Amino acid sequence: MLYLHHPLRAQSAVKYLRPSLDLLQEIQLTGDIFFPTRWLHNTFAGHTSLEAAGIVRTFLKEHPDYPYFLKNKILQATDLLDRSVKLSANHAQKEHSAALSGK
Repeated sequence: MLYLHHPLRAQSAVKYLRPSLDLLQEIQLTGDIFFPTRWLHNTFAGHTSLEAAGIVRTFLKEHPDYPYFLKNKILQATDLLDRSVKLSANHAQKEHSAALSGK
C-alpha cells in the first residue's frame, strides 16, 4: 500500500482515500490492534494535497459519532497532511501578497 500512495503517485491515488477510510472499522475488527494505525499511516503518508485533506474533513463531518480511538488515529495519521496544506496555503498567500506589492 505504501507504493500505491507514494508521493509520485499521490494524485492518482486520491480516489482510494475515501474507500480506505470507509474500511477502517472493519480493518480494526479483523486485524491486530496495530493494523489500523499502520493502514492509515501508509494510506496518507504520500499525500499533501488540499483535496486529500478535504476527503478526511468530509469523512469526519459525515461520521460525528465515529469511535473515538479510531477518529484519533485518523487525526494522527493525517497531521502531516494538514500541516502541509496549511504551509502551502500560507506560502501561496505570501507569494500572492509579494506579487501584488511588486517585491
